[in-house]
Amino acid sequence: MSPAWKARLLFEVGIGLEIWVSSLVKNAGGSALQVITTSQGIGLVRDHGDPHNHAHGGEGTVAGGNPHVWLDPENAAIMLRHVTEALIRVAPEHAADFRNNQAAYLQQLDRVRKELTDRVKRLPDRRFVAHHPAWPYFARRFGFDIVGTVQLQPGTEPSALQLQTLITLIKKNRIKVIVSEIQLSQKFPDLLAKETGARVVVLTTLPGGLPGTDTYLDMLRYNVLQLADALEAA
Repeated sequence: MSPAWKARLLFEVGIGLEIWVSSLVKNAGGSALQVITTSQGIGLVRDHGDPHNHAHGGEGTVAGGNPHVWLDPENAAIMLRHVTEALIRVAPEHAADFRNNQAAYLQQLDRVRKELTDRVKRLPDRRFVAHHPAWPYFARRFGFDIVGTVQLQPGTEPSALQLQTLITLIKKNRIKVIVSEIQLSQKFPDLLAKETGARVVVLTTLPGGLPGTDTYLDMLRYNVLQLADALEAA
């Protein structure tokens, strides 16, 4: 038997993000593998359409809501609790260690959240345009304001009308920052920046996506501080 098939737990975000999970479990055979949906109990952001674009779809938003829940540290704490309880069920003899590790990590998470929230509070302008709809939980938690989105469906290009609408929006409202992501083409953010003078800030939605983001806490700190510094400089 493959060692991978001996796994007893498979952790997923859920919300339609990992469409491959059901086939993986089926192919593994047997019912020993438990799938733990770590987003269970999280209040989802339901996208009702961007005021400057049309209906969402694709990976950015799914039927149940926007799946990028982990970018809010309060949601990450809920996800951690699901992980801890699942580990305790399969290895109850280590329950005390699991709970102690969870408590220690939650303290670190809370400390970083407070540090970053205080940083953002000092900003007079917290508005930005997003390249892709990955940031609603992040923005809501830290007090940023997403005023428009460039590319609502991965793999599709915004129309000339959508781009012109965003250019007008950015100029009229003096939006200074466009947030992009490391895994995306910078073609459209760079175009908007050229036309409007706004600055493109490249962030990451996953730990390790950029230098200095090796852990989840590193990623949170990097994303908030890079965006805050760009808004402040602008």
